[in-house]
Amino acid sequence: MSTFSQSNVLSPSLVAESKEEKALQARRQREAERLMRIKDPSLSGKVPKEILEAQIAEKEELKAQAKAREEAYDNERLHMDQQLTYLEQERRRLEREKLQELQDFRATHQGKDKGRDFDLSNPNSMANDLPARTSDDDPRLSVSGLQKFHGEVANSSHSLASLASQYPVHFAMPENSLSYVDGTSLG
Repeated sequence: MSTFSQSNVLSPSLVAESKEEKALQARRQREAERLMRIKDPSLSGKVPKEILEAQIAEKEELKAQAKAREEAYDNERLHMDQQLTYLEQERRRLEREKLQELQDFRATHQGKDKGRDFDLSNPNSMANDLPARTSDDDPRLSVSGLQKFHGEVANSSHSLASLASQYPVHFAMPENSLSYVDGTSLG
């Protein structure tokens, strides 16, 4: 019985040697196959058909994935372009509305006639102004304005005519000049 138990139990060194021998045998087998492929002219340059078909299928799949990714990017870009176009149109519309409101405000509230200095540049200021003195009894006159000087005539429209009749030399004008002495044109 002792012989049976010894044959079943292998020593660790024998197990290691058998593994090395198997690995060496497999390496020799692969080297022999490689040499056969190298030396055999019918096998040189040939790649198995299955490998080529697998490579072609893999490339086609990668192309399909790239095309799908590009289409997704294109769709996203088109969507963003539409959004940007809409936002730009909306911005322009709001800017036009703002400018229109500004022009309306300026036309109603900031006209030339509403400026603080308009009385200085009003073209009709002379026509709209009241004369400095309408008569001796004018309520707008101050104390110093009530003074009457020698030769002063209260009604100025008649004063020039009366002065011209009193002093004809000073008021004589050439016949070709356009001026008013008694309210009529001399020219």
